[in-house]
Amino acid sequence: MENNRLVEIKSMSNSTVAVSDMGLNVRRIWNHRGMKHALPFNVVEQLLWSTGFRNMIESGTLYIENMKDKIDLGLEQEDAKEPTQIRVLNDSQMLTMLKIKSVEDFTKDLEGLPIEQVNLLVQYAVDNEIIDTKKSAILKEITGKDIVKLVARKHESEEIDKAIADKEERRKRDFR
Repeated sequence: MENNRLVEIKSMSNSTVAVSDMGLNVRRIWNHRGMKHALPFNVVEQLLWSTGFRNMIESGTLYIENMKDKIDLGLEQEDAKEPTQIRVLNDSQMLTMLKIKSVEDFTKDLEGLPIEQVNLLVQYAVDNEIIDTKKSAILKEITGKDIVKLVARKHESEEIDKAIADKEERRKRDFR
C-alpha cells in the first residue's frame, strides 16, 4: 500500500516551477499558482535529499497541504496539528494581515514565513492596492519591493494601455 501512496504538491508561486531528476525519472512543471501534481511518496522522500527541491518546499514555492504527508516526510513535528515549520497564506489571511491586524501582529505573523509567501503578500497588496505605509515599509525591508511605487507603476501602465486602446479605436474610426 505504501508503494501506491501519492503526495499532492501545490505551486504557491506566480511563476513557472519545474522539478527534474533523471535518476528518479521525474519531470514536473507547475505553470501557475495553485497548480497541483501528485508524486509517489517514496519519490518525494528521495527528492527531499536534493537541495533544490528541499529549498522549494522550505521556501514555500512548492507546498504539501496534507499534514500526515508532511509529518511522515519529516517536514513537521510528530505532534503538529497545524503547520509550524512551513506556512503558507491564503487570500483571506493575506487580506486580514494587510488590512486588519496591527503592525505588531503583522510583524509576528511574518516571522518564520517563507520568503515566497512574503513575496506573494507584496503582490497581493499591489494587485488589491492595499497600502499601509508602516506594513509596506516592513515588507520593503524584507523583500526590497516598494508597494507604493509598484501600485503607482500599475496605475501608469493601466493609463498607457488605455491611451493606446483609445488611439487604436480612433485610428479604426478614422479609417472607416
